[in-house]
Amino acid sequence: MKRLVHSEFLGQAEVVRATPDLLFFEMAYAAHARLPRHTHEQAYFFFVLSGTLTEYSHGRARHCAPGTVIFNPAGIDHHDEVGGRGARCFVVQLSHAWSAGRLETHRAPEWVTLRSDVASELASRLRREARQWEPTSPLVVEGILLLLSAEALRADRRTGIRTPAVWLTRAAESLDANFASPPTIHELAFDAGVHPAYFARSFRSAFGCTPGAYVRGRRLGWARQQVAHGGALVEIALSAGFADQAHFSREFKRRFGVTPSEYRRAR
Repeated sequence: MKRLVHSEFLGQAEVVRATPDLLFFEMAYAAHARLPRHTHEQAYFFFVLSGTLTEYSHGRARHCAPGTVIFNPAGIDHHDEVGGRGARCFVVQLSHAWSAGRLETHRAPEWVTLRSDVASELASRLRREARQWEPTSPLVVEGILLLLSAEALRADRRTGIRTPAVWLTRAAESLDANFASPPTIHELAFDAGVHPAYFARSFRSAFGCTPGAYVRGRRLGWARQQVAHGGALVEIALSAGFADQAHFSREFKRRFGVTPSEYRRAR
């Protein structure tokens, strides 16, 4: 079995940024590639940007589609199979010093595969920060990595997926289905049978954001799909629940870094 040392990965790597404790790079894998059984000396997160791959470890398999975030602790024995369209991933490798200094006092995350908007958004922000480095970036990156580590710690050990309480899942499903005109926190709390303040705290703990931010993310995710497929921007804005096109454009640019028109032209 191959043991990979610092900065060594199987695939074509492009280093994006390197600090004393962190290494950021993007990986490209050929279609149908099979990566042999191996381990890494250092822990790392990787974020699937495009394509698919399946990771195998200890008799379990996890299929990873775009948006999936994986945490691999140091020394885990695994192998991978890449899908028919290849795959591109963004990787952040953590030094032993970084991991020990921040995770030693808690249970370290195990091998988990995170399939959530929260983890995907955190990984996207991490990638943007690594590429647009500035003096405050080390502080921002540390905060994002700690949030990702918390997501990994909350994940179910067997499935790698966080499992909120049933009433929280039901509330999220209600917001998913009614993001254009969502129920209020009081209405959701009443349905769950809990106090609104407790509902708000529990929702943020489970999903990493307030109910309002959750709805905004759902609106923008749906709207981005509609922008890509055509249609009048003002109609998309109103259908998604925004006050007007200007409000929609501001929120879209804040989330994705470009206006809806710029996003459409770049497709």
